[in-house]
Amino acid sequence: MFALALDEEWRDSKHFFGGENCRLMHLTPEYKIIDSGAKTVYFNVTSRGFPTGLHVGLDSTNRTLTIDIDLSLVTYKGIPFRLEAIEVWGCGTTEAKEAQNEVKLREIKDVEKRRKVNLNSVDWKDNPDRYLLELAGTRSNYAMYDRKTQHTDST
Repeated sequence: MFALALDEEWRDSKHFFGGENCRLMHLTPEYKIIDSGAKTVYFNVTSRGFPTGLHVGLDSTNRTLTIDIDLSLVTYKGIPFRLEAIEVWGCGTTEAKEAQNEVKLREIKDVEKRRKVNLNSVDWKDNPDRYLLELAGTRSNYAMYDRKTQHTDST
């Protein structure tokens, strides 16, 4: 059983992270600190061309602990084991939690803002989507996007 304590937030990156207080500990059958120090943790699930999964350790050529991207296999000092369970705990100050909540709210507002598309006839005439629709043989009623046309048609 192992415990990994980080003094920085988790991030998906192709770079190692972790501060001086980062620790990898072996909990059972005996407690001992295996690795500690800055830049000991690597976690990648999205960057292509780089190793994926979780890698922990100071030796850059042979990491002490690795967990595959499927979370099914843990390798400790080169010996593979089936991964039984993972527990993740987040600890921090109330200020850190408030800052995290502010970031989440800002992200939600940004998503909502991007969902609203204001499309008028001037934008639609030069829009590449219109050109693609015409190439596909679909001819939409473009007047529905033009407020002036709608006004003149109704009078």
